[in-house]
Amino acid sequence: PEISIENALAHPSYVIVGDLLKCYQDWKTKSTTAKGSCTNHCVWNNDNITDIGSRLWNNGLIARGILYITDFMDDDNTLMPYNLFCERWNLDSTVITPKTYVDIKMAIRKFNCPMATHRDISRIDKKDSLQFFKDANKNVCKSVNGGKIRGQMHVTSSPDDLPALKAWTTHLNKDYIDWTVVLDNTFNGITNNYKLIQFQYKLLMRISTCKYMRYKMKIATDNGQCSLCHTSLETLEHIFLKCPHTQLFTDKLQRFIKNNIDTHYDDR
Repeated sequence: PEISIENALAHPSYVIVGDLLKCYQDWKTKSTTAKGSCTNHCVWNNDNITDIGSRLWNNGLIARGILYITDFMDDDNTLMPYNLFCERWNLDSTVITPKTYVDIKMAIRKFNCPMATHRDISRIDKKDSLQFFKDANKNVCKSVNGGKIRGQMHVTSSPDDLPALKAWTTHLNKDYIDWTVVLDNTFNGITNNYKLIQFQYKLLMRISTCKYMRYKMKIATDNGQCSLCHTSLETLEHIFLKCPHTQLFTDKLQRFIKNNIDTHYDDR
């Protein structure tokens, strides 16, 4: 019978194959959860290498013998960008699209960095950062289904007209903010901690929750008042900008920076 250890396909009557599969699956699970793991597994149909809970599969790449994590890595042991990957394996978009390649890279990144402290956004192309969403008529979408977000990762439209970012511009009392620069710094310049990047993105897009939002959703049952000052509704702009406790903290932080790090610091 045809046996594929990688994909756990074996005839059930062969005990030795079953034992081998059990040992392999045990090794695969342990190596997946190992700190800083970079074991060279097959990426296809692997329960431990998934993208948004789905196992990976691509007939075109499998037919060309592209099976293992190292097949997606360059000489510096980092995941190749889409163009370099296609060039190395002589592929085009009929075999694998940029979106599909992003899915694979995200799954491998998650597998190689299972610990939050080791997650490194630099393993993903900078140009693949979550961007901004417009419909076919180039109008800004007021809402985007979560399942469609990954498919919009290569859109390069300006974010300045997004309702959420326009609201932040107003709350910050600014006439204009270059949100392209802000988001580029958020994704690529400030931190490699993926969970922190996710939080910053959710906050800017106003999809992060606050007590007032939870109250309207009937999750918080007491009231929507700020849990710190108890004088105003706990909206996002209140808790991060206007709450007296927040302002006191930011004032202390600015004084610390000026006294200990940069005397010319100006919080603009």
